[in-house]
Parts: sequence; structure tokens; C-alpha cells
Amino acid sequence: MKRTLFCFLILALMCALSSSGARPLSNGAGEKILAIEKQLWEAWTKNDGKTFDENLSQDYVYADARGVLNRTATIKMITSDTCGEKTLSINNEKIVWLDRTTALVTSGVRLQATCNGQHQSENIVCSSVYVQRRGKWWQAFHQESVAPTTTEAH
Repeated sequence: MKRTLFCFLILALMCALSSSGARPLSNGAGEKILAIEKQLWEAWTKNDGKTFDENLSQDYVYADARGVLNRTATIKMITSDTCGEKTLSINNEKIVWLDRTTALVTSGVRLQATCNGQHQSENIVCSSVYVQRRGKWWQAFHQESVAPTTTEAH
């Protein structure tokens, strides 16, 4: 957990230092990226692999406390998830432009689901990297870390 959080903080720092006023190639790009991010989260609640297939880059990487997955393994994980009644709320979305065709999205997400008859709820901190290729925005990387409760924070 500490290693994942440390890696996330290093990534965020590198992004902040390298942004130096970068702007997207087109107006409305930020809105398009945030719309894709929301689509992917909604697709997760429905185990909808098609939406992921249409929006993840071929070199996509997913990382969380369980490990690192490629595109194929991520889509399989999404479609084979046995938890039901999934809901979520997204907050504090921010975009940092790394260059004109690359953006980092950070957000908080409150997840709730019923898994094996047990209600589960957690807050996570997420980061996603989007790249523009052949005129389309693709999610190339997504990372999730469980957010500490207020009593655990330092």
C-alpha cells in the first residue's frame, strides 16, 4: 500500500513538473476525456467489457494493490467480476496536461458493491493517463489506491 501510494505521488510530482503550461491539441479535449472516464466507470458497474475494449489503448496498463494487468487481463477482470449492485460517485476530478496529446486525470471515487452477499464500501484515489492517437482519446494507464480513513491519515 505504501509502495503504491509512493509511486502515485512520484507520478503526480513528475506530471506537475513536466506540465509547464502544456495545452491540448483541440478545444473540448478535457471534456471528452472526462466523459470517457465516466463512461468507463459506468461500464465497470455493468461488467461491460465492450466499452473498455473501445476505449483502452492496445498498450494499456492497470495497477492496484493486487498487481499490474495488461489490456486483455483488465477486460477479463471487468467482465468476470461477480460482485453485484455496484454504485459509485466520482469527485475531485482534475486534468494535468503532460503535452498536447497526453493528459493525466486524477480523482476520488466512492465505490459500493455487494460481493458474496456482503456489502462493501471504499474510497479510492485514481489516476488515469489518456493519449490521443489517430484523432481518438484512449485510456493508456489506470491506477487505484485505497484512500486512508481520516484516522489513518498523517
